[in-house]
Amino acid sequence: MTPNLKISQCLINRLSYVKEKCFGCLYGIIYDNSLLVLGFISENGSDLNIQDSFPGEIDLCGIIGIGEEDYSSTRAKKLLQDVDVTDNPLFLSCKIDGSSELVANFIVHGKTEQTTYSIYSESDIWSQFLTIRLQTRLPFMCNFQKDFVHEASTSMRKQLASGQVAFHFPSTNVYLMSSDSEHGLTGLSGDPDVGELCNASSSSSEVSSKGKKKNRMNMDTLQTIMFKKATKDSLDGSKNHAPVIDVNKRIYECLTMSLKIDAVAMVHRKTKVLNLYEILIECLCRNLRMIEQCLLMQMNDEKDKKDGDTVCVTLPEPFHFMPDDCGHFITRFYAKGDSEKQLEPKRRELHDKFLLLKMWPYFKRTNAYIFKDEIASNGPLINPHENLSVSSSNANSDMYIVRGKYSYYHYMQQNFDDNGWGCAYRSLQTLFSWFRWQGYTEREIPTHRQIQECLVDIQDKPPNFIGSRQWIGSTEVSFCLETMLGIQSRILHASSGEELGGHGPELAAHFKSQGTPIMIGGGQLAHTILGVEYDQTTGNVRFLVLDPHYTGGEDLHTINGKGWCGWKNLSFWNKTSYYNLCMPQLPRGI
Repeated sequence: MTPNLKISQCLINRLSYVKEKCFGCLYGIIYDNSLLVLGFISENGSDLNIQDSFPGEIDLCGIIGIGEEDYSSTRAKKLLQDVDVTDNPLFLSCKIDGSSELVANFIVHGKTEQTTYSIYSESDIWSQFLTIRLQTRLPFMCNFQKDFVHEASTSMRKQLASGQVAFHFPSTNVYLMSSDSEHGLTGLSGDPDVGELCNASSSSSEVSSKGKKKNRMNMDTLQTIMFKKATKDSLDGSKNHAPVIDVNKRIYECLTMSLKIDAVAMVHRKTKVLNLYEILIECLCRNLRMIEQCLLMQMNDEKDKKDGDTVCVTLPEPFHFMPDDCGHFITRFYAKGDSEKQLEPKRRELHDKFLLLKMWPYFKRTNAYIFKDEIASNGPLINPHENLSVSSSNANSDMYIVRGKYSYYHYMQQNFDDNGWGCAYRSLQTLFSWFRWQGYTEREIPTHRQIQECLVDIQDKPPNFIGSRQWIGSTEVSFCLETMLGIQSRILHASSGEELGGHGPELAAHFKSQGTPIMIGGGQLAHTILGVEYDQTTGNVRFLVLDPHYTGGEDLHTINGKGWCGWKNLSFWNKTSYYNLCMPQLPRGI
């Protein structure tokens, strides 16, 4: 019996980027007689190992033919050989014409059986699935040679898989000792599922409030801690014997590290808690294989150095990425000593594999996903708009929203009183943070004084401007972005608030092609525009506005509930004020 087929909306969206014929591998989760297909990678490009980059439970489940309909071709058969989670792999096919229509078939006994499917949105997925996150450190020591690194990594994976570790969920009294139904679980009675475990840990700050619509920002996440068993299980059948010591006296280089493990799994809420043991072990092994790959690549690079040069292998560091067009985690390990410039070829490989546009730096370190417990409680909020409703006000309108991350800067932050004059400074800081979060700069967010000094240095303002409380506008914001970051901006003019409604197509095009936040100044006020909803039939426009005039604390409920970040109609803008919009243009690069 073939499973019920569900396909992520993100996969459908990504197909529009593909302009050439190709085959690809499909990845998804099999659960409860269902198959949820989350994404795909291209067969073209390098032999980059991607399987280990996926969260636990996401596995190769079939192939996709884009402009290719022959599942029996040699290329397709080669890809299907790696499918081992099901005997009936999935074959999706579609045309290269911008159409998102897919034809779905299961391959049963060498023949295709066409099937129907439903499309799952992001909220559909995260209402049924949650993330398990395991963070720990593992000591690693071996001879500084590639064969020994591989051997030590393999040995460590075998040891972990042999039942010598246990797991604890810190916000509960639950301990997972093994997958054994009688002795494997303590703290919960019966045969509980992950949903019950999530409810038991409801005090955790990582678990979202019940009834709230789920998305990638407020998904439920369960933290996990790993313990290594100090003694063997009483039921262990191995025989006791005297210790054996092998002494080999020689001089050799030793590689010693405390490996940083940061593994994630994506599990359905009805998954049994006992099943998490094997899932977490697989997550650990995926991390270790990527760490081994990162170490060996560094050793290959070191091999090319001349005699006498210092040999340096740095710690592999884990990063979880969730590109907008993927909708699932992609984990990669980068060597701590590698600069972003050195990592560019690796990022390009990832873009090629996932068929992502090469205009967004999805895989830079600064674009790593931020879990809730990693957000500073006293720092500016990140992407407060993502907790708002994203549904259009009517069926004929489309929404165009800022892409990537930004920080919300507003009055009175950093213990600095700019109430009444600093709104444009704060909007500039928000725009600046967007470029910092996306990895276009490592420069710190400028203070009000540094902004003023910049404008004086370029002779836009007189020396006495520094330390004053004078306003700045959209033009000055564009000058600072260009001087500090080398970012060009387009200035859009509107003679009145009412005229802003006629710029709906231009604003929609900006967010679709550039994706950067917009600073708007008019009269004595400045705001930040994060998106628009535009109805091409009526020409009606709504604006997603971030208001820098807020003077309270970093309270998301108040900021969203009181409209400091929210959707505004055209009437929000003053009919008699002249407006200038600073629209930063996106630098190209990955």
